Amino acid sequence: MTTKSNAERYGIALLILVVSIASVWAIWGAYSLGKAAGAQEAEARHAKTLISLGNSIDALTTKLNTAEENLAKVVGEQDTELGMEQDHAKNEMEQRLAAVRTGAVRLSVPATAGVCRPAGGDADPPPVAHDQEARTELDPATAESLVAITEEGDAAIRDLNACVDRYNTARKHLTAFEAGNAQVLQ
Repeated sequence: MTTKSNAERYGIALLILVVSIASVWAIWGAYSLGKAAGAQEAEARHAKTLISLGNSIDALTTKLNTAEENLAKVVGEQDTELGMEQDHAKNEMEQRLAAVRTGAVRLSVPATAGVCRPAGGDADPPPVAHDQEARTELDPATAESLVAITEEGDAAIRDLNACVDRYNTARKHLTAFEAGNAQVLQ
C-alpha cells in the first residue's frame, strides 16, 4: 500500500474542484444558451403573431372602407331618388294649386243647414230630404291653404320613409359585413 503524500491529495482535490467548477459553469452556460434560444423563439412567435394581426387589421380595414363606400353610394342613390320624388310631387302640387287658383278645380266640404222653427215654437220643423248631400264650396285662398297643408304632410311622410329606408339599408350592410367577418371580429 502506498500512501499518498499531501501534495498528491491537494492536487487531486484541486483537480476535482476545477472539474466541478468547469462542470457547473458548462451546465450554467448551456442553460443560459437554451433560455436565450427559447426567448428568441418566443420573441419570433410573438413577432409573427403581431405581423399576422397587423395583416388581419389591414385586411379588415380595407373591407370596412369598401363596405362604407358601398353604403355611401347606396344612400346617395336613395337621396337622389328622394330628390326626384320630391320634385315630381312639388310639380304635381303646383299644378293642383294653379287649378285651385284659376277655379278649374273647386273644393267643397259637407255642410248642414240649421232648421228654423216657426214663431210659435210648438210645431215640428218640416222634414228634410236626405237624398242629396249638402255641400259648401271653399273660397280659393282657403282651398289653396288646405292643399298646401296636405302637401307639407305628404313631403314629411316621404322624408320619413326615406329615413327608414336609409336605416334599413345601413342595417343590412352592417349585418352582411359582420357575417362576412365573424371570425375576425371575435
